[in-house]
Amino acid sequence: MKSTALLLSLISPAAAQLAVSSTSADLTWADHGSGSDYDISCYDLTVKVDLFSKLGHYCQGDYLDAGTGTNWQVPYGPPFLVADLSDALAEPTGWVHLYSVDFATTTADFWRPMAPDGYRALGDFVTTTGAAPEDETIRVVSESCTVPCDNDVHLWTSTDGDLLVYGQSGADNDEAYSLGLARTFNTSAEVEAGTYCLAASCVTDSATIPEQIHLALGASPDYMAVQWATMDSSPFCTTRSDVQYGLSEDALDKAASGDCFQFDVGVAQVDPADSCHA
Repeated sequence: MKSTALLLSLISPAAAQLAVSSTSADLTWADHGSGSDYDISCYDLTVKVDLFSKLGHYCQGDYLDAGTGTNWQVPYGPPFLVADLSDALAEPTGWVHLYSVDFATTTADFWRPMAPDGYRALGDFVTTTGAAPEDETIRVVSESCTVPCDNDVHLWTSTDGDLLVYGQSGADNDEAYSLGLARTFNTSAEVEAGTYCLAASCVTDSATIPEQIHLALGASPDYMAVQWATMDSSPFCTTRSDVQYGLSEDALDKAASGDCFQFDVGVAQVDPADSCHA
């Protein structure tokens, strides 16, 4: 009897090193009672599964729900998490304390992750405990996946003028991908010097990343059923899915179409992922 071995591998979109996924957020701190001419709310992002990491807290210049700020509309609709596809993320080596606020109604501390050589911190974090964040999902980004961008969204200035909070829309650089991260500064000169955003060339939507693949015998000997699931749900999953395949990563010379549907993986806090079969 003759048998044939079948080698399968899942291929991520070309050049992608990070997958992004939108998420919900919980209020960490708002400047109620600060006396500032500006309003601000800062949110901690919800990590639904351990594939994803935080690069910073999300802040907006009002007291509305996260992601609905009237003065803060980045092109990709924050807030976002990222998943590492090829060693583009690293754990922080420590924390830099940037500023403390102490009002009659609230206290908060602003922190920036310290990055190992070859990596950058793109966002800052806020705590109300007096201590640095203790969160194992926080990461910094490889310098090769960052590009310069402007601090062009003014979110907040403290009453003493010693803390300025800005966002980066990425509008000044077509190569930048904005996640809606907040950055804090002590002087206008620091703001004007600019900062860094994710490089768009490193980023793909997590809904395009296959995570699991399953094979099954078909109705006849010459038929094989293949099912796959992506890291995250896709807004494009309606009734049809297309896939390219071939004998190697450089020879994806065949294509197939199948049905696409969403399913719940059975954990209440996890959004449905896409499942497709052809």
